[in-house]
Amino acid sequence: MSAYETFMKWRLRNNVPIKPPFECHVTAQERYKLMVDTTISPRLRELGFKGSGGRYELASASHWALLGFQKSAYSNRQAIRFTVNLTAVARDVWAREVEEHPYLGKRPSAGVDYGEAVPHDRIGPIAGHEDTWWDVRADEESVVTATEVLAEIEEFGLPWFHRHMG
Repeated sequence: MSAYETFMKWRLRNNVPIKPPFECHVTAQERYKLMVDTTISPRLRELGFKGSGGRYELASASHWALLGFQKSAYSNRQAIRFTVNLTAVARDVWAREVEEHPYLGKRPSAGVDYGEAVPHDRIGPIAGHEDTWWDVRADEESVVTATEVLAEIEEFGLPWFHRHMG
């Protein structure tokens, strides 16, 4: 038994199981939340977005420009699969849509396809490839995933917004 284990056995002598300091049990949901809160949200704010927790709005007086993270229905404690949705629509166009269809609500959602009047897409097709989904796993760091997602948003998502808001 190492000195550390001996010390911890003495220190936690009330029948508390001893775990080495490197052992960590983190769920995929916890890793995903940490990735969004500590890496993705701060960078999106630097790029001009407001929001948190996977729902963001690019500041504009004339348009709704929304970016949203969509988790797969098949995500679980071991893995979260997600993609990024983008929606951009002039506020006056949205107001007319709501006038005709009051159930739509005061603001659109990035994850809903409202038809031709409201431009909507996922980041994969915008970037020129198939629908893209990323995975965050409980047993893996998510730094590379966050970097890839942010690169796609900066390289393809922002120009998409500017095209639809121009």
